[in-house]
Amino acid sequence: MGKAIAVIDSSCVIGLLHLKLLDKLNWRYNTIYIPGNVRREISKKRDARNKLKKLMNKYGITKCNAYDAASLKLLLVDEHIGSGEAEAIIQAREKNAGTIFIDEKKARKIAERHGLQTKGILGLLLDLKRVGEIKTIKPSILKLQQRGFRFDQTLYKHILQQASEDA
Repeated sequence: MGKAIAVIDSSCVIGLLHLKLLDKLNWRYNTIYIPGNVRREISKKRDARNKLKKLMNKYGITKCNAYDAASLKLLLVDEHIGSGEAEAIIQAREKNAGTIFIDEKKARKIAERHGLQTKGILGLLLDLKRVGEIKTIKPSILKLQQRGFRFDQTLYKHILQQASEDA
């Protein structure tokens, strides 16, 4: 399987930064685009901004600023989602990205309606376990929960079951 293109939203970037796993995505993705609005959301926290800059340079995370402004406005007005999610969806479509990393449930459904494959932080952790980049995912999930991440309990249990780990 060849390497793929993805677009990443802020919650996935922040979660992977907290877990020190953002650099592990290069096993599967040769280009990961990060939209401008997503970078601005992340840049509100200096520590995350500094880590992101270093990782962008080192691991092929590419700034992505060009997008169809009319399409973005339609998503913002008609769908009532955040600017980071909306821009990520538009750019994933425009870049022909195979995957969009996005956690927010409403934004995921919109992305899927636009023909995009979605994956959230839990799916990314499962992938990283499957390829041997991490041994277990439950400790990572618990760390994210301590940082304020919330997960649907049904999805949480399903992911742990897929990972052959106890809930």
